[in-house]
Amino acid sequence: MKRCIVIFLLVLLLAAPCMGVQYYVNSAADGGGDGTTPATSSGDNTHAWDTIAAITDENDGDIISFAGSFREIFDIHSGVTYNSSIVGTKPLLMGSVTYNDVGDWTDETGNIWFATSAVDVGSLFFDSDALIGEKEQTKPELEVQGEFWWDNPNDRVYVYSVGNPATVYNGVIEASIIATMHINADNVIIDGFRIKYSDRNGILVNKSTSLMSNTIIRNCDISLCGGEGVAARGGGGITISAHCDNILVENNTIDNCYDQGISWQNSTNDKSLLNVTIQNNIITNCHYGLEAFWKGIGNTVDNVLFTNNTIVDTGSGFGDTPTNRWADNDPAGLKRFDDESTIGTVRIVNNIFHEVGTDGGLVIFANGDYVSHYEMNNNCYFTTSNNLAEVLTNTAATYTMAQSAAYQSATGQDSNSVFQDPKFIDTTDFHLGSNSPCLGIGRFNEEFPLGRNRYNRFGHRRLP
Repeated sequence: MKRCIVIFLLVLLLAAPCMGVQYYVNSAADGGGDGTTPATSSGDNTHAWDTIAAITDENDGDIISFAGSFREIFDIHSGVTYNSSIVGTKPLLMGSVTYNDVGDWTDETGNIWFATSAVDVGSLFFDSDALIGEKEQTKPELEVQGEFWWDNPNDRVYVYSVGNPATVYNGVIEASIIATMHINADNVIIDGFRIKYSDRNGILVNKSTSLMSNTIIRNCDISLCGGEGVAARGGGGITISAHCDNILVENNTIDNCYDQGISWQNSTNDKSLLNVTIQNNIITNCHYGLEAFWKGIGNTVDNVLFTNNTIVDTGSGFGDTPTNRWADNDPAGLKRFDDESTIGTVRIVNNIFHEVGTDGGLVIFANGDYVSHYEMNNNCYFTTSNNLAEVLTNTAATYTMAQSAAYQSATGQDSNSVFQDPKFIDTTDFHLGSNSPCLGIGRFNEEFPLGRNRYNRFGHRRLP
């Protein structure tokens, strides 16, 4: 009998999930801590790590909880959960350095100032983000307050400013120079971070050598990311660009990023996108709400769900001024580029696309041959003055809000969608009023194991 009990206990131990260690990181902590308690100091060094670089010996099942603010590259370890250690306060990750002191700047004459920077400055943010610099491609173009240019051969960033920039902008200048978070690991949870000033993407999901699986990104607030590039600029909120399986992106708020709010994008061979759910996110003031393309030979895209997301005011962010938008591409709530992959099930359902900037479209298909590859339905579309949709083939077809029926007929998409003002009653969480025409049009995504949430991140009922 005792032998049976021992065998049974061994089976339970082998079947149990890996139980890890709870660690803490706090930017206010003294150095030398071992990360085992949330304290900021201790007599025996059993207090929080003070930097991301100080984290050591992560193992499967560990939980690492953060407090404070960090200006470091954050590389992720497999099997670890990363979250906040203080309820209601999200740790801040920044991909920037500061040029806040008058001594950081040298006057070159003619209101042209420079500071040292050995890497490309994606964007400049002045005076607590009151002004976002316009990035120029050559030094002679610096003619207006806040315009800047990165001098690659001489490792300098130049700014046009009437007076020392540190004085003019109250000693608060952020220069985005690094990417904040790179997920190149399996079985990872990222929960509850604030992310700002990444030069490229706030969070990049990219594993180049093998299939990456089981990643969750939730409850993050991402803003003011992107803009890196010398010949062409890009970057945004959350980008999936990996050979991956089983990815969940939910309950995030993404605002005012240079290019895309969320994207899946790839241009290399033998990478597939499988079992991805993106739900209950709010995306505002980005050039694209969702940017989607998966090029390359030998790739498969299947079981992808984009649902219950709210995309508002695309084409209205800092990346859409005439100087900052170097490439002539129109803003869109959904921008669908070409694919070379084998496309299985991809559904874009139960979303709200609300307003788009000048010359854009709530939906843009870069090639008419790819219109049928996705299923789009039960969405709400509304814009007051610009195009509902563009289908770009040899001869571009555009559809206004008044031509929604023609768009449905030509594309075969959105047969159960509505094309009316959703009647938001709050411009923070964008939940719907009781008189909204969108209520009741959604579809419960029971065929997708991850896409079952009928509510947005604030607990308000969405389209279903």
